[in-house]
Amino acid sequence: NSAELIAPSVFEVWWDFLKQAIWDDEFPEHETRPMRHPADDRTVRLLKMEKDAPWYDNVNTPAQETLNQVVAASFSRALDSLRQTYGPSGKKWQWGQVKGTHVPHLLGQDALGSPVLFMGGGKGTINALNDHNGPSWRMVVEMGDTIKAYGIYPGGQSGNPGSPWYDNMIGTWQQGRLNELVFLLSPDETNPGIVSKLELQ
Repeated sequence: NSAELIAPSVFEVWWDFLKQAIWDDEFPEHETRPMRHPADDRTVRLLKMEKDAPWYDNVNTPAQETLNQVVAASFSRALDSLRQTYGPSGKKWQWGQVKGTHVPHLLGQDALGSPVLFMGGGKGTINALNDHNGPSWRMVVEMGDTIKAYGIYPGGQSGNPGSPWYDNMIGTWQQGRLNELVFLLSPDETNPGIVSKLELQ
């Protein structure tokens, strides 16, 4: 699901509409008794193994809908939705635009969060990132006689919007890169990653 591609936008919007078309009539959302759709893996198994399952039929219509009809109708609906929201197919349809990833502030204040970030990934990908949540801590550790570790999280090491360390790691995190972590074996060890020391007495 690379950010610059249009195909993931079409697929993800279509997939949501397809699941609605299959399950909404049998699993309606009630205010007092919400019913969750079956999980994605169950839906995939249904599509692959049960081509004539009764779930494809919308019980609220007189017609008997088939799998092919549901797939085609939800695909057309996805394209219509993208056109209505983003205009004709083009750069605005790129997955990084449609997904709208941003890093919200812990207080939930939009003004304190990040702007929209042009990023790939998705709920069902290795980079499991959707519009407002995803891998908050990434780390790779090289084991051996000398341990090296690399990590990153979105944001910075300060919750103060006035601090230079408030969002200084957003760009690195957005690019999928990691910072080398400071791993000391003794209190007296030196490391270029140490910018200051605080001694408590």
